Amino acid sequence: MDIILDASPLIAFYVELKAPEKITALKRVGNNLLIPHAVLYRELIGEASDAIKRDLRFFIVLEPVKVEDLKIRFPGLHEGELEVVKWGCIMKEQKKEYMCILDDKNARKAASKLGLNYRGTIGLLHLMNDSGLISGEEMRELCLKLVKRGFYFPEELCYKS
Repeated sequence: MDIILDASPLIAFYVELKAPEKITALKRVGNNLLIPHAVLYRELIGEASDAIKRDLRFFIVLEPVKVEDLKIRFPGLHEGELEVVKWGCIMKEQKKEYMCILDDKNARKAASKLGLNYRGTIGLLHLMNDSGLISGEEMRELCLKLVKRGFYFPEELCYKS
């Protein structure tokens, strides 16, 4: 599956959790980790940007795409979110298996309106658990750590249903 990452999940694993090996492990189970150009070069700064650039061998940097149509339709989104959504639209059109990883509420609403496959950072932790990369207990620990670090989502999402 192609996993299109916005800035927040990258910041979560690289800065907040200090566990980049968790996200890059998704490659081992057959996923492609995709970072839109705007996310890497416009939205990530400082510690996150430096660390990810050192790990670029794990990622595919997507070319910039025109997002004017989405900017008009969804004016509150940042460039990175717009590119994640646009690449999701492209992959949906090409009938590829993909997942947009977006935490911003408005970006998720846009993805929903466009019929895109999306999850947030917590959904990414669930995917890691479902893929056998982390245990249920480790998923809960990482999730709760993100809550303590200021990530906003219902705590019950930290538990398997």
